[in-house]
Amino acid sequence: MMAPNGATETDPEGGFPLYILDDDTLVVVVSDMSHCDFWESTVAAIVAETHGLRLSALLNLPYCQRRARIVGNSLYCGEEVSPALLQSIEAATGRTLKLIYDEHETRCPVSVAEFASLVRQPPRGRAAVPAATR
Repeated sequence: MMAPNGATETDPEGGFPLYILDDDTLVVVVSDMSHCDFWESTVAAIVAETHGLRLSALLNLPYCQRRARIVGNSLYCGEEVSPALLQSIEAATGRTLKLIYDEHETRCPVSVAEFASLVRQPPRGRAAVPAATR
């Protein structure tokens, strides 16, 4: 059963978090959870595995990836969402969503820069090889 704002009876009152990773992978949980808690419990491990990084290096970077919050049929997002990405989010959540800009959902530039520096490092378990010897 849908509430007037498009929420279901099982939706948390304040909506639920969504992460949009670099490759447009969606990570969503229908739970009354903050982005930071969701990052630490689930998303950081996915990002660490995807990029071959140590989980401990990512745990304090919950604002390095795009994120949004779904409340009812509203998608609160701090960055541009392409029509194709919006369709993917709608398909994943089973909702027709209205996109609403929310500055609170923007990435932190310092966290984005820290993540970028981690990704540029050699993958864990492999020694760096100077370019001149390759």
